[in-house]
Amino acid sequence: MTALNLGLRFLLELGLLAALGYWGFQANGGILRWAASIGAPLAVAVIWGLWIAPRANHRLADPLRLMVEVILFLLGVCALWFAGQQRAAVVFGILVLINLVLLTIWQQR
Repeated sequence: MTALNLGLRFLLELGLLAALGYWGFQANGGILRWAASIGAPLAVAVIWGLWIAPRANHRLADPLRLMVEVILFLLGVCALWFAGQQRAAVVFGILVLINLVLLTIWQQR
């Protein structure tokens, strides 16, 4: 069961990047559309790789790491919401919440 939770975590991380890319493509027009749809996921991927990823050289310690993770996932929820995908935003948020609780309970953080 814990392996499934880690798999869900990976899918949620990919979903976060997809949500930001979708928002960027929906929210702007012209060159800004491409800049936002590529730049937003890229910025989050860099932040994740520098401070959140298990093998990050400068990995943040908890509770700061948890706070940054929550903020990033909230950005994904907001991105879906403001792109007109309210149901997807709610489902994504619920899955993130369940995953974070299980990661903490099973000491997978």
